[in-house]
Amino acid sequence: EHALEGPKAARLRACGRAMPFAEIRITDPATLTACAPDAVGEIWVRSDMVMKGYWRQPKATAETITSDGWLRTGDAAYR
Repeated sequence: EHALEGPKAARLRACGRAMPFAEIRITDPATLTACAPDAVGEIWVRSDMVMKGYWRQPKATAETITSDGWLRTGDAAYR
C-alpha cells in the first residue's frame, strides 16, 4: 500500500495487516495503555506463534513479553 502520487509518492502508507490468528495493539510505552487512534506508540503482538522467551535469559524475556502474553516489538506505529 504505497502512496503513488504527490510529494510522498515513494513512501509506504501501511506496514501490513494483522493475520487472523494474531492480536495487534499500539501501546503508549509510558503508560502501557492502548493508544488513541492516530497516536504513535509501540507495536505489541499476541499470538500462539509469538516466542515463549529468550533462551536462558529470563530478564530479557520479562522486559519483552508481558505476563499476559504481549510481545513488545520496540517498533513504532499508529493506526
